[in-house]
Amino acid sequence: MATGTGFLFTASSGEREIVPLLVTNKHVVEDGLELTTQVHLQDDSGHPILAQSETLRVSAPGARFIPHPNPDVDLCALPIGPFMHAVRNQGKNLFTPFLDKTLILPQEKLEELTAAEDVLMAGYPIGLWDQINNLPLLRRGMTASHPAVAFNGKPVGVIDAACFPGSSGSPVLIVNQGIYVASGGIAVGNRVILLGVLFGGPQQETDGRIEVRPIPTAMSPVPVLRQMIHLGYYVRAEAVCELADIIVKMLPPTPADSSTPPSSRPATPPA
Repeated sequence: MATGTGFLFTASSGEREIVPLLVTNKHVVEDGLELTTQVHLQDDSGHPILAQSETLRVSAPGARFIPHPNPDVDLCALPIGPFMHAVRNQGKNLFTPFLDKTLILPQEKLEELTAAEDVLMAGYPIGLWDQINNLPLLRRGMTASHPAVAFNGKPVGVIDAACFPGSSGSPVLIVNQGIYVASGGIAVGNRVILLGVLFGGPQQETDGRIEVRPIPTAMSPVPVLRQMIHLGYYVRAEAVCELADIIVKMLPPTPADSSTPPSSRPATPPA
């Protein structure tokens, strides 16, 4: 069983349509037979009920998630309106903290950021998470390339953080609380910016050394060890917007007099 990370994102279609998406990397879902994820239920106050969740199962996820058309962009998404609608019909409410386009800065605003911004990720490194309460682990780091610059000319950015398998698909966020540097000065308040989606990281290969001892004769290969070097690559958030817009155009329009909730527009069934 492999583990990856995904997050909830809302795409807009006009003023009244909201399309809920589950966003992750292409490589997280492409070879899987089934994808399983848990979504918290919420209480009447809108807070998550940690011990209660609903399971979203997606058979053959590689065929059901909608990929970004650029083969160099490791990003895909699944409309989950039908799943949300089915849970709602059971009299249950899901806790769905969606990210959206308001958290994504245009290029001119990205240029006002510094090259060394604090970043936060939520995910499941090497498959670890709080399985009792269904909570991810939080990791902190900083930007290693300027958020406004396309690293090596691609829609990619680099962060300095401990990025391990299982964290693929994690949203990379700037989260500032209190005092932070902004536009060459000091700002007071809170700030949340979606920079992108983690998809990989560079590794260094080193030859393992084996001590020769008088053991039963056999040919033993020298192992090659791959070691993470505390860097991660993320797909820039502009690609999330591009994919969301593509999916909105693919979905059939909802009649103006329809009583169907916007979040349950017909789409590719999740299972």
